[in-house]
Parts: sequence; C-alpha cells; structure tokens
Amino acid sequence: MADPKQALTQAERDQLETYVGRSSAAPTWPYQLGIGIAGGSAVASGDVETAWLAILIAVAAAAAIGALYAVMLRRSGVNPRLRSMPAPLRRVLIGYWIAAALVIGPTLIWAFSTEGGWVFTRAGAVVAAVAGFGGILADQIYTHFARRLAESAGIDRG
Repeated sequence: MADPKQALTQAERDQLETYVGRSSAAPTWPYQLGIGIAGGSAVASGDVETAWLAILIAVAAAAAIGALYAVMLRRSGVNPRLRSMPAPLRRVLIGYWIAAALVIGPTLIWAFSTEGGWVFTRAGAVVAAVAGFGGILADQIYTHFARRLAESAGIDRG
C-alpha cells in the first residue's frame, strides 16, 4: 500500500498536469479566432432582414462555437474544471470573462438601442475582435501561468 502523503502529492501533480496540457498540442489561436468570428457573425445576423435566415445564421454560429471549442479542448489535451483549477489559472479565465462582458455588454446595448444601418454588423465586428483576440491573449497568459505552476511542481511538459 502506498504512503498516503505520497499518494496525495501524486494526485495533486496529476491534477496540475491536467491544466498544463501536452507540449505537442496544436496551437489554439486558430480556434480562438474562429470562435470570435462565429460570435461576431451571430451578432451581425441581427442586420439580416429575413428572419429565418438571421435565425439560421445565429444557430449555425452557435454550433460552430461549440464545435470549435470541443475540437480545441480535444487537441490541447486539457479539460479544465473551474472548481479544482489552481487560483492563478482561474483568475485568468474569470478575468477574460469579465473583460469580455464589460466590452461586449455595452456594445450589444448600443446595437439594440441605436437606429441606423449596419449597427449589428459593427457590433459583431467588436464581438469578433474581443472574443477572438481576447481569447488568444487569455490563452497565452493561461499557458504562461500553467507552465510556471508546472515548473514549481517539478512537472516536465511532454
């Protein structure tokens, strides 16, 4: 039977490895950019005059976001759980969500309260930029903190 302290230490290391991912994993920036473009497309569909086509575009964009996120998680080898996530990594994700909400929320309020042409297309461009490039930046910061945590725990990424 294994020593309980050693077993606990190994469990903590295994959990941390979950957040570090594989070094051979494909880069996530194309997926983040795709998620941003799909989100922007969903918002921009508000400018489409034909209701059924606008709904179809929004539903297709939502499906694309889900598919891109699933592929990104599968390829990275990381499936983060927020409850058990180390605090520095959790702060990165929550910070991204808050920052995105602080930009996207007022942008959507502006789009819904403004009369004129192409307001949803312009709002969609903002959503695409914030979600896409913000996601790429958050992913880079997340990777940096995950590597630092792994190094401090003596975990080799490979």
